[in-house]
Amino acid sequence: MYYAHYILESDKTRYSLIEKVKSQQDEEAWLLFSNTYKLYIKGVIMKSNILHADANDLQQEILLKLWKKLPSLDYQPERGKFRTWLYQVIRNHVYDYVKSKRFRNSQKDLPMDEQFQGASDSQLYAVMDEEWRAYVTSLAMQRIQNNFSKQNLEIFQALLKGATPKDLADTYGLKPNSISKVKNRIRERLIVEVAEVRKELE
Repeated sequence: MYYAHYILESDKTRYSLIEKVKSQQDEEAWLLFSNTYKLYIKGVIMKSNILHADANDLQQEILLKLWKKLPSLDYQPERGKFRTWLYQVIRNHVYDYVKSKRFRNSQKDLPMDEQFQGASDSQLYAVMDEEWRAYVTSLAMQRIQNNFSKQNLEIFQALLKGATPKDLADTYGLKPNSISKVKNRIRERLIVEVAEVRKELE
């Protein structure tokens, strides 16, 4: 999934943003907060075998729940990750939805083998972890794009999809070892950026 580029600049900035959102008076802060996390929330919903038709509604409901719960959040970065709290809010809302009459109505016309029976805690947390890694990696990729040529980025993406250095060398008129160097340079930079994004968002 391709994510929009909304990144907070530091632990201090994230802490400051959360404090502003907690007041429920700063619309600009809330817009930045919701834009930062909403596509991740949507990704979790889409990976949870919940009907796509309900995904947008659930995304908005979870954002509203976050807005309501943030004022009572005692967020201290040195004591725990914001992501842990975010996971818990998403998990609780997904479970509440699965127990709801609205969910049962959405399932009744589906064949039995297509109905969603609910996920265990371990399954749902696995979905949230997987989607978080994809989210962070996507944002990190966007941050490094200006540091590499379009061709090099195309080569890197092709390698991720399974292309071989030999095939790409033939396609781009390069030597296989040049393809490998491109991969290594971008991967090294990506690793650094992923660490930065995690520091900023978690």
